[in-house]
Amino acid sequence: MARRIAEAWGERSTVTRATQRVVRSLIQWGVLKEMTERGVFSATPRVDVTNGDGTSSWLVEAGISNCDRPTRPLRSLLTSSVFFPFMLPLSPLD
Repeated sequence: MARRIAEAWGERSTVTRATQRVVRSLIQWGVLKEMTERGVFSATPRVDVTNGDGTSSWLVEAGISNCDRPTRPLRSLLTSSVFFPFMLPLSPLD
């Protein structure tokens, strides 16, 4: 992962440190899990956000606001990377 980021952003010490810190944060938040081999990570199951408290509706609204166009198919929106690492259990009837 660090190699691909360095290819995109350049081989700078700030890029290397920032990458390490982002990966460490994702591990601490439980989004990634370290494997036994150094530098290898595994994704954990996505966080299920229930609709009972309005959190998933708020996230969908934020996702729509983040889009470059005012409308978007629901399936496309719910599978968008903007919701990483959440799983939104919504349907058109919600």
